[in-house]
Amino acid sequence: MFTSTALIAAAIAGFFGLVIGSLPPNDPDAGAKLDGTGALLWAIAAAAIVGGLTEGLSSGSWTTALTTIVIGFLVAGSRMASTRPAEIPTSLILQNGINRPQGATQAEKMKNAERMFRKASIRRNNYFATRSPREYRYGAQGATAADLELIGSSLPFASPDTFGTLVLLVSELPGLPGEPAVIVAQTDESMTVDKTGVDIPGVGFFKPATISASVGYAWR
Repeated sequence: MFTSTALIAAAIAGFFGLVIGSLPPNDPDAGAKLDGTGALLWAIAAAAIVGGLTEGLSSGSWTTALTTIVIGFLVAGSRMASTRPAEIPTSLILQNGINRPQGATQAEKMKNAERMFRKASIRRNNYFATRSPREYRYGAQGATAADLELIGSSLPFASPDTFGTLVLLVSELPGLPGEPAVIVAQTDESMTVDKTGVDIPGVGFFKPATISASVGYAWR
């Protein structure tokens, strides 16, 4: 049984954990919406750690206190592991437009295109863009109309510091079956994205079935 001092300390710590944890991680609009899962987990972690420490120090009974502290650190660790800082790739710089992989066969080219997509670095002068922690995989069947409409609906609200660049992994290029590539396009360009496909001026029109994955980059 915890002492009243430990329970009060746990309640206070839990409240601050609830408030701080409610701010969405890796979100340019942090504070505009609440992260309920994060709030709950950080409240539990803070209450367990602070409550356990207070219990051990005030009563001298560390058996239950240490168990509670360990639980708190496990909850906090799992939350931190699932909300890693946004990635800023720097190892594989791609150019605007079409980036074609090397390879002797179509399978080898697709494998290399996948690697280019995963490690894509977008550079402007001495700055690198931040990769969104959320990428979309569409599988062998390609993107659906709903997938593309989701991208298209975000373009009117895109800005360099929230969604400045769109990167696509495509299984083939227009008029070139079996030639995969990674497409880099700036969202401030006059591209069109709707259920029929992605039309990027000067680059080409990509049908939904050829789009294997997409991810956004931002300048932060």
